[in-house]
Amino acid sequence: MFPKSFCRVPRFLIENLGVFTRAELCFVLILFRRAPDNTVSDLLWSEMTGLNPKMKRQAIMRLRNRGCLSVTGRGNWAKYVLDLDTSKPSVPANGAGGSLSASPEVK
Repeated sequence: MFPKSFCRVPRFLIENLGVFTRAELCFVLILFRRAPDNTVSDLLWSEMTGLNPKMKRQAIMRLRNRGCLSVTGRGNWAKYVLDLDTSKPSVPANGAGGSLSASPEVK
């Protein structure tokens, strides 16, 4: 049932793992893995993460509050679009200050 065995993940996402909760990170990684489809049903969420669908809804809410996610539609057929712009400030799960930052390109 899983669509692909691998996907490309942006470097700044990996460098800023501490900014995301486990559910947020799982949700973002599922979206990267299902790139053309961009839908995540509760059944798919539970099968891929082992987490309760309530955690998915909380992750969506937190990502939307940060301005990282836009949602079109409702329910299991909602379409999600990520906007992980590195210039937007973000707050880590523990409430301390922090921001997403990309490392400079290494030549």
